[in-house]
Amino acid sequence: MSFAFAQPTEWWIEIPPDIQTQCWQKSQILASPTHRQEFYLNQLCLQVFLPWFQTEYAPEASIWPDRESLLSIWELVGGSSLTLGTKRLVLIPTDTLDSNGLDVPQEWVDIPSWTADYYLAAQVDLENRWIRVWGYTTHQTLKQSAYYDVLDHTYCLQSQELACDLNAFWQTIQRCPDTATQAVISPLPPLSHTQAHQTMQKLSQPDRMFPRLTLPFECWGAFLERSDWRQQLYQKRLVPNKVTDAQSETNLNQWFQNLFANEWQSLEAVLSSNYPTFAHNFRRARDTKGFCAPRVKFITLNTELEPQTVALLMVLNSETDSRMGVRVQVHAAVEGRCVPKDLVLSIYSKDDEILQSIQARGQEDYMRLPHFRCLPSTQFRLKITLNEDAFSETFSV
Repeated sequence: MSFAFAQPTEWWIEIPPDIQTQCWQKSQILASPTHRQEFYLNQLCLQVFLPWFQTEYAPEASIWPDRESLLSIWELVGGSSLTLGTKRLVLIPTDTLDSNGLDVPQEWVDIPSWTADYYLAAQVDLENRWIRVWGYTTHQTLKQSAYYDVLDHTYCLQSQELACDLNAFWQTIQRCPDTATQAVISPLPPLSHTQAHQTMQKLSQPDRMFPRLTLPFECWGAFLERSDWRQQLYQKRLVPNKVTDAQSETNLNQWFQNLFANEWQSLEAVLSSNYPTFAHNFRRARDTKGFCAPRVKFITLNTELEPQTVALLMVLNSETDSRMGVRVQVHAAVEGRCVPKDLVLSIYSKDDEILQSIQARGQEDYMRLPHFRCLPSTQFRLKITLNEDAFSETFSV
C-alpha cells in the first residue's frame, strides 16, 4: 500500500485486518476497558512494526525480554522493547493523531535493566489501518532535556525536540554503532519479599486503574524489574473467572431496559470490529427471529499451556405467556481458532442441580445449549469449565 501523503523521512506501515482482529480479541483477557485498549494498542503496534522492520531493515531485530514477558508489561505500562545487536529500541505507540511530542513512561528510562538507546514515536490510526513512525530520541536526551511529569511519571519531549529523519536514524545505527546514547542512572534500592507481597496484595485488584502511579517509583520500579513478581501481578489482574454466585448475579429483566454490566458488550460493538468468522457466527444468533438484547462477554480460562479466551453470547426474547426465552452460545474468541477441546458448558438450577451440559469435541467454532424458557423469578447458573479452571455466573429472570 502506498501513502501519497507520507513524508519520505518517516516510516508508514499498513495494518493487516487479520492482525488487528487477533490483537483486539487477545486484549479481552484484561478486566479494565482502559487497560484493554492500551494492551491492544501496544500489541497491534508491535505485531505490525516488527515483521516490517525485520524485512526492510534488520532481520536480527528481536523482542526484549521476550513476547510472553511483554504481555505482563503491557497490562502495567505501555511500550515495546526491541534489541538490535548491541542497541535497544523502545517503541511508544499512541492513537492520538497529532504530533505534539513523545511521552515515555518512566519505567523505560529509570529502571536500569529496561533502559534503551533510542525511543521511537509511533501513531496508530485504528480506523484507517496504518502506523506512522515519525520521530525518535535517545536516552541521554530524555534525561537531559525532557520535562518530567511528576503526576503521570513520564518523560515528555515536544515534537520540535525530536529527531524526525528516520533514514538518518538508521544510518546512525549502521555506521556509528558505538555512538553514546545512554545517560548514567542509579540502581534502584532492592525490594524485600515482604514488601513485594504487600505490593502484590495492594495492586492485584483489576479495578485499581493505575497501579504504576500508586507507589513511589523506587518501590514500583524495583518490583517491576523482577519478572516473576511482575508475571504474578499480571495473572492476578486478568478478567476474574472464579466467582461465586453471590458475587455475580445478573438480572436479565434489566437487559430489556438497556441496563447492562460493563463486561457485557453489545453485539453491534463486536460486529463493528471487523472480525469475519467471529462476526458471521454472531450474526446467525442475532438474526434469529423474535430475539432481542443480544450481549457478549469475553471470558479467559487459565490452562497449563496458555490462557484461553472464549466469548459467551446470550440472546433473550419475551414470550407472550410472561416467560423469557434464553439462548446461550460459547464462541471461539480468536479469528481462525476453534472452541478449546474439552471445554464444558453447563446450566444449573437454583438448587445447584445440573440441568444440561455439553462438551466441545474439537474443530468447533462455537457450541450452544438448547433454547430454553424461564418463568418469572427463575434463577439459573451458567458454568464454563476448562481443565482445572472455571467461570460461573448466576442469572435471575
